[in-house]
Amino acid sequence: MKKKLSKALTWYPLFWLALFYSFVLRSYFFLGAWPKPYHPDPKTLNFEIHMIFVQAGLVLLLTLISVLLGIILFYRNKFDQEVKRQRNLFIVFSLFTMAILFFDPGNFWSWFMD
Repeated sequence: MKKKLSKALTWYPLFWLALFYSFVLRSYFFLGAWPKPYHPDPKTLNFEIHMIFVQAGLVLLLTLISVLLGIILFYRNKFDQEVKRQRNLFIVFSLFTMAILFFDPGNFWSWFMD
């Protein structure tokens, strides 16, 4: 059970990124064009449940990153090889997700957060 949970947490940053971009893609199909910042407001698209999942997932993602990085730094040398591999993957996936949000290709993150 612990290994399955550990693997799920490892892949969670990419899962959230896919959830966010599925919201963008769903908006594209609904609008017929890629959404732009302030046009239209994501709250007016009537995708409330999908939007709630993206927002709650972001809160969970930020919580996971902070808690797991704290655990990783505190128990740095007490993990076996499998856990170290998953730890490294989690760090890479988290950094990748943060880089995508920081560089914001297509301005979709700006649109979502406006």
